[in-house]
Amino acid sequence: MSNKFEKREWEEIYRYHEFKRSDGNGWLITGETIVSPTITVTEKNSTIAIAGMIDNIEIDGTQISYLVKGGTKNKDYILYIQITTSLGQKLEDVVEMSVVNSAPI
Repeated sequence: MSNKFEKREWEEIYRYHEFKRSDGNGWLITGETIVSPTITVTEKNSTIAIAGMIDNIEIDGTQISYLVKGGTKNKDYILYIQITTSLGQKLEDVVEMSVVNSAPI
């Protein structure tokens, strides 16, 4: 998996995912952009998609942003990020998310 992050149950946080390295090499070539992103969430070790955890997916050239909501504490989730590019490439990346206990108030 390319990266991991933690969030608390109550949090709704924006995440960003870049599909081009800063040196210009990597997945997308110069001038190529993202035209169609989708994100599917499952519990870790499951294939059943969970609705409602991702919202507001936006494209900014070679990067997407998205709002992550919900989840159950002490559970791990997998985000499957798929994009189609302006040159017809279809690319996928995977992110692992852990929902941790909220801080005591």
